[in-house]
Amino acid sequence: MGLEIPTEAKVIQLKNLIESSDLYRDDIDFVRELMSNIQKEKRDEIELQKLKLSQFEKELELINAKKDLADISQVSETKESSSLSDNLECLIRSVKVLTIPVPVKSESYITARRLQSELQDALQSCGMVLHKWSSNSPELLNSSSSSDVEHSFSTEFDLSVKTLGISWKPLQDCFVFKVSILSKSSFTKREVLSVIARPYDPLGFLGPVLTRANVLLQRLWQQKLDWDDVLPDQIAKEWKEFVTTFKCIETVKINRFILTDTWLRVVLQGFADSSEVAYGAVVYLQCFYQTDRAKGKLSETIINQPDISDIRSGFIPNLTMDRS
Repeated sequence: MGLEIPTEAKVIQLKNLIESSDLYRDDIDFVRELMSNIQKEKRDEIELQKLKLSQFEKELELINAKKDLADISQVSETKESSSLSDNLECLIRSVKVLTIPVPVKSESYITARRLQSELQDALQSCGMVLHKWSSNSPELLNSSSSSDVEHSFSTEFDLSVKTLGISWKPLQDCFVFKVSILSKSSFTKREVLSVIARPYDPLGFLGPVLTRANVLLQRLWQQKLDWDDVLPDQIAKEWKEFVTTFKCIETVKINRFILTDTWLRVVLQGFADSSEVAYGAVVYLQCFYQTDRAKGKLSETIINQPDISDIRSGFIPNLTMDRS
């Protein structure tokens, strides 16, 4: 499939995004004019507009960063440094958010260390500093200064690093979820929605759990409760049971690397189903591997997309086709 999933992972964060770039200075006049227009609007809208402007400025910085990196990539090609050019092209495609996952194309520590050094040198020439390095390789972290790393390896602590909204345990090389819900005697509809929206789960690993909560929230909408109304007795009982068991998701561990070093064949399998309450689809990856001792098969969930059914009654087969 042309899919390459590295066995070593590194995460870095950009700092001081090319504030000295000529392209950035050209955009400042436009940004200032936009801010001037915002100040003329109503007072209650200014804060919202400032928030949008702040995000807009970040987008400008990232666009300029891509342009500068592209220029460096062209220069590196003239110097016959193909590895540097490939690494920069990979980075240019990744510059979308302030936290950047950097894939390592080789399991060799020497290759990973060279990539780290090349990225630091290339971005330093643009006025950017790479810091908060995080990796599941102790050797790679030890090669960086202590002020530039996000964590240090220690078997005494069960450390986790938050990357792109998800907690990652470098020692075990797996993703985990953290929840924090206060036990209360009563809940409102606003608090129910707050609990449901709290977990960051872009791939849907918590789909079976959160679907149950969404069904309860749908029932609250059917009863036309206001945001600060206390839950009815029956729904409140079900919600308290859900909150009690919701802490169990902290025991869920999702492997970051879903292949094996000795894989022979990879198969993607999809499944979809629906009911009157909910429907969804899931994609699995099956990895067939062989070692010196035995053959085997591993199955890992890649993505899960559940949803609750419409309040209006519908045909179950139609829901199945919709999710497919």
